Amino acid sequence: MDAATVLTDIQLASQALWRAGVAGGIEKFDGGDLQEKVAAAYWPLTDAALTLTTWRFNTVTRKLSQLASPPPSRWAYRYTLPGDRLGEPYAIFFDQDKTAGTQNFEIFEDELWCDEPIAFALYQRRPTSPGKWSPIFRDFVMTDLAAVLALDINQDRSRYQTLKIEAYGSLDANAFGGKLALAVQREAMTLPPVQALPDGGPLVRARLGGD
Repeated sequence: MDAATVLTDIQLASQALWRAGVAGGIEKFDGGDLQEKVAAAYWPLTDAALTLTTWRFNTVTRKLSQLASPPPSRWAYRYTLPGDRLGEPYAIFFDQDKTAGTQNFEIFEDELWCDEPIAFALYQRRPTSPGKWSPIFRDFVMTDLAAVLALDINQDRSRYQTLKIEAYGSLDANAFGGKLALAVQREAMTLPPVQALPDGGPLVRARLGGD
């Protein structure tokens, strides 16, 4: 099995184990020491990878659901933020065309408070399975996860370094080469483009020294 045929979280984790040189795969993320070690690495790593840049396959704009009662503050309306989001929304829009972002709102826990009767959020979500990811991104994540598992489970530093270089192009903490660069380049070639973010997105912020 390769990245192009991986469709589930378990399949991706099992393939990463094989690439890490760990004997056997897993059928679930609990029930044993190996499964728990894989789960401890898998979910944080994939969440971080899914927000490295504005991937087209997981960056969406959704109309927010308005709650019946107003917020306990000066705002007139309250909305539920999407439950599948990874982090806070990148932009909030109050028009049907979703062309002009605004800062005139407040986010409190899982709600948006504002003075507008309609609201949209531009955000990144966790797709239901790796089968919804782009194949080249799946390959990058699989390689990066294999590097982590090689070190965490087998204490194989040599394989860890080899796989990290394959994934990122070097061992530098801020590297954006290797399979990650290929995935980002493929995104840039894909049409139509993702709606522009007000601050250029997380990759641009990182390169400019932002958050």
